[in-house]
Amino acid sequence: MGAIFTNIAEIFAKSGWAQIFFTEGGWKYAVMLAVACVLLYLAIVKQFEPLLLLPIGFGMLMTNLPPAVSPRPRRSCSPSSSPSSLP
Repeated sequence: MGAIFTNIAEIFAKSGWAQIFFTEGGWKYAVMLAVACVLLYLAIVKQFEPLLLLPIGFGMLMTNLPPAVSPRPRRSCSPSSSPSSLP
């Protein structure tokens, strides 16, 4: 039973959400995610300027995802597989 809790704690520690709760300055992510959710709520549910608030809220949400949750950038391609060397 202890191994299950250890595994769950290890998974949480490696996730991006642990950065929000356990790192210094992580509260800033939580505040910005809350503001993004408020803007999305106003745009979708209350229909308050949806063409303006929806893209702003979605952009804030995607920008402030914790680093472990957001996708990693692709590495540059090797010289042998560059588009210029293709026939």
